[in-house]
Amino acid sequence: RSRHRATPADFALLSLAGLIFGVEIGIWHIAIGLTSVANATLFSNFSPIVVTLGAVLFLAQPTNRRFLMGMAIALAGAVVLMSRSVQISAEHAMGDLLALSVSVLFGVYVLIVAYLRARFGTATIMVWTCAWASLALLPVALGWEDVLLPPTRDGWLIVVFIAVACQGLGQSLLTQALAHLPAGFSSVGYLVIPALAATWAWIILGEAIGPEQAIGGAVILAGVILARRGSR
Repeated sequence: RSRHRATPADFALLSLAGLIFGVEIGIWHIAIGLTSVANATLFSNFSPIVVTLGAVLFLAQPTNRRFLMGMAIALAGAVVLMSRSVQISAEHAMGDLLALSVSVLFGVYVLIVAYLRARFGTATIMVWTCAWASLALLPVALGWEDVLLPPTRDGWLIVVFIAVACQGLGQSLLTQALAHLPAGFSSVGYLVIPALAATWAWIILGEAIGPEQAIGGAVILAGVILARRGSR
């Protein structure tokens, strides 16, 4: 339940959050086409820096050395985990910059949602942000894609799974968590995604986990645990 009465400005922020999220998703998919998946994944995961700074400046959520150290360790772990796959070159520069902009936009989105959690429930935030994100993505879909609808049953199953699991469940859990956890730590928790991706690739696709991935994943988890202790 909300703790404050919502104002027209709050509903405007809801709409803005959805637009930002939609633009962020659109830029992310464009970035993947201009750089490697590894580069896009790494550079788009620097949002904890944006969220932590914004939480201190705009949400009055203090931080401390233990949390900052945990965040730095988790970020370093992400770099180690992706080090074998990341390729720094002029050819990928535009895609890398777009991926970095994704981390900034997602950080702003998290900050807005964290602010709105005191005024709206998870369901309200999800309905509004998803609706506005869809509107923001429509021009991208029309301008960049030749095929708007999946032509096969398997394609539809994949789209539905992404919509339900990644957007519906994943973003709902993040929104719910922001009512109980500091925004900074919630964003740091997102750094486990590259480690989970490597784990699922090993389980489902049979891709071997190299030493960099194993060490990087362990470092990420250690950093997240330390950040959590620092955010209590």
